[in-house]
Amino acid sequence: MLKQSKKDYPTASQWPTFTGEGEYNHLEFISWVDILANKMGMPDELITSKLMLVFKGVAKDWLLETMEDDPDMAWPQWKEAMQDRFGTDAWRDKMEQAFNKYNPLLNPDMIAWATQQKKRLKAFDPAASTRKIIENILWKTSGDIRNNVLARLSDSDKWSKFLVIIEDISKNTYNGKRISTTRNTQNLFKKSEFYKNPSSTK
Repeated sequence: MLKQSKKDYPTASQWPTFTGEGEYNHLEFISWVDILANKMGMPDELITSKLMLVFKGVAKDWLLETMEDDPDMAWPQWKEAMQDRFGTDAWRDKMEQAFNKYNPLLNPDMIAWATQQKKRLKAFDPAASTRKIIENILWKTSGDIRNNVLARLSDSDKWSKFLVIIEDISKNTYNGKRISTTRNTQNLFKKSEFYKNPSSTK
């Protein structure tokens, strides 16, 4: 663990805020704090003091109520409490619905769209592999984009490589440019491994 002086820890203004409203993602927030606690050695009392500043709206109301019941909670306890309160079946259903309904044409930034879709899918299918995530996301794109991405993507390619490929291909496709495939897509992914309805991946 990397121990730092108090002045080296991120200030409250550098923390992400958390509202517990709308399409929130408490898992991202928890991961952020885990890094501070486990990798940087940030003490529990300092973490708790920052929670008071970065929780907003519904989340802050819940925080204050929870503190009244147990004012001495350490970060591991807060983490568990957040998962119980915000990681509900209703939240997972909401994220799955958002994944299924979202149209990439509504967002010209393909990287931002794909990244957001990955977060949504991981919310309701946390065990999904990178390959499975890519497959599900590709089924939300046009046939031209999907086929040409598969033509350039290998089984071993990582998420970062996928983002580069899909951005390049979607830019050319939406600009009306012709894209030629240079590889046979048939052997890259078997059709049976795609999920047209991500809800079947639960």
